[in-house]
Amino acid sequence: MKQFSKIGPLLVILMLALVLAACGDDTATSLPPATTRVTTAPEATPTVTASPPTTAPATTASTTSAATTGVTTQPATTASTTTAPVATRDETTPKAITSPVPPTTTAPVATTAPATTKAPASIRQTDWPTVLKNDPQLKQEPSPDSYYPFFVSVKADAALVGSPDLDHIVYVDVDKDGQEEAAIPLISGGTAGNIGFLLYHQAQPAPKLTGWQEGYKQGISVVDGKLVSTDALYSGFEPNCCPSGYETRTYGMSGNALVVISTRSDGYPEAQPPTVDQFYSLLNNKQYDEAYKLLSPNFQKANPYAAWVAGYATSQEVSSQSVADGAAPNTVHVNLETTDSGKSGTVVRHFRGTWTLVWSPEHVGWLLDTAKIQEVAGTPGSTAKVISLFQPLLKPLKDQSFIQVLLPTAIEGAEPAKLYSSIQQLDSTIYVIRVEYTPDCNGANACDFGTLTGQLAVADTTPLTGTKVALANGRTGYYQDAPCGASCGEATITWEQGQVRYTFGSKATGQDGLVKMVNSAILNGPI
Repeated sequence: MKQFSKIGPLLVILMLALVLAACGDDTATSLPPATTRVTTAPEATPTVTASPPTTAPATTASTTSAATTGVTTQPATTASTTTAPVATRDETTPKAITSPVPPTTTAPVATTAPATTKAPASIRQTDWPTVLKNDPQLKQEPSPDSYYPFFVSVKADAALVGSPDLDHIVYVDVDKDGQEEAAIPLISGGTAGNIGFLLYHQAQPAPKLTGWQEGYKQGISVVDGKLVSTDALYSGFEPNCCPSGYETRTYGMSGNALVVISTRSDGYPEAQPPTVDQFYSLLNNKQYDEAYKLLSPNFQKANPYAAWVAGYATSQEVSSQSVADGAAPNTVHVNLETTDSGKSGTVVRHFRGTWTLVWSPEHVGWLLDTAKIQEVAGTPGSTAKVISLFQPLLKPLKDQSFIQVLLPTAIEGAEPAKLYSSIQQLDSTIYVIRVEYTPDCNGANACDFGTLTGQLAVADTTPLTGTKVALANGRTGYYQDAPCGASCGEATITWEQGQVRYTFGSKATGQDGLVKMVNSAILNGPI
């Protein structure tokens, strides 16, 4: 027992030594050097940066915690903030530490310049409603109509007020700096159409208003790479719908200022007949001074005012019908009826002819330049020369037709009393009269007798074809036989008289019968 009591303690000591040796080896291989310990601190930084730094020293407590749990404690964070700049061994450390500032403090830096405060690279991508509503150079105005989302005015030009037309913005490099400007039309909201535009230049943080232009019924476009506007021009007598012409402006930039680099004016051909009618309306109202202003300088030079106005000394009334020539530019056909006082009473006379017109930028309108007008030989015949078949058509034909209407007094192939007439088409340049066997035929082939047509020759340039036939008064007509298929059409004779092309057609007679009908109309004269 004594021997065992001596050996026993030795065995216990030996076993404890072995245990301690084993534990010592494990601790030696687990604990990292001081520098390796610090490099792991930044890995835990995102989880603890919100906590205030601890005042506890980074001593064995920090070392033991890292060795036993692998999770950095708050004291370790303190150590990491003082030694992080020397951490280089952990490959993940550089990814986590891109700046000495913790990640939570870098987030606001990334959002200090939001996308909404910076103009896009292309001005075409601009949020225009936002720009226009926040532009300090514009004033927001009440909209007169709910159809328009908003109205603006230019503070420096209070007369320019309208709704930006964001659907028709014109983009063009006005200043030739390689970047487009934006020209935004302004809608009046009424009959004035577009009343101007705003010009924006690309800038930061948003496009900047650099110029504007007023207008009336304005259009803007790009022509040969330049910004161009057109505006309506009025002489003064026209309705708002129908200006006499338009002004064209071409724009450029001088420094930061929008400038007009060229201007010209042109007339609308559609305004020429109304100008001629306005001239005769002024004569009818005895406003001779104003009428004389509508005559070109060339005409006035050849016809001094005193001599010209003396020619209207006996004039009581003047009425006109005008129509543009479809083939000759700037030419208007006119049909005149005048009433003059005479020794034995009033005299009604009729004239027909043409005016040529010229555009005058100074007058801002069309001017009558050259007249070729003659009194109609044998003024319109009396209604006694019109057979009863056509009597119901006389008033509309006289009131609406500009051209001379020829009607036959002889009808071949049927009894006139058994026929009915109606107007198929009628305006200032054409009339079409149908002759039928029943009052409700309505152009059906089965009940058709024939057709009488008169049309300004300039509106139909098709050459006359067919068999030549001699007509009254030395005229020549062209006969075409009736075409037949499932049913037959009309045989026709076409001829020209003055500036009018006439065609008579019939299903009831051939060449000889048509010649008799045509000759009776020519000899009868215009109604």
